[in-house]
Amino acid sequence: MSCLEFDEILCQDFGGSVPGVSYILAIERKNLGWWFYEETHPYQYGMIIGNELNPRWWIIAAKQDQTTFEQDQTNDVRRLYNQKLNINFNGISKYYRDKLEKIVVVEDLVIIFKDKNQRFWCIGETSGCQVQAWNFGTGISKSGSNDTTMDINALERYPIREVDPDYVSQIVTCVYPLCGHSLDDLCLDGESLDSLCGKCASLN
Repeated sequence: MSCLEFDEILCQDFGGSVPGVSYILAIERKNLGWWFYEETHPYQYGMIIGNELNPRWWIIAAKQDQTTFEQDQTNDVRRLYNQKLNINFNGISKYYRDKLEKIVVVEDLVIIFKDKNQRFWCIGETSGCQVQAWNFGTGISKSGSNDTTMDINALERYPIREVDPDYVSQIVTCVYPLCGHSLDDLCLDGESLDSLCGKCASLN
């Protein structure tokens, strides 16, 4: 009879615990191939270090101070992890409706986001994720806000996995156009995003 041996878990300084999300990338799972992982122990895989394909990802520009991520374990026996990303956009407009509607219908989104401790994380790694709620609001007072919110959920067999920043730096990206410009306009090589639409070029 044997037992499973665990390495000692040491207390580490992970470089702070600043709350919030600062950067979001999205793609359809069908456009990705196999993930490559860092092997931390025999049959134990840790950080995502790459993918066999190199598709173009979208950058999603959103309000940093109101975009959040949470994960909880929904069933102790099946070990399913519910991963939830709430994205908040500044204002409401016809462009939000038209562009976000294309995301709402996708059933296999994969999201990589950067927290404010400079770490990247992957949602929907194996099963993909879907938009569960999409809301517009006008606010009701001077302290309220006129905004658009989107809740993206994934149900995964494993806890959220960290992504190697070196891999993220090699990802080909295109800002998802939440303005009057088309995706093709924003993806032109050598074109300045600021010249096309300053609001699309950076997070609000």
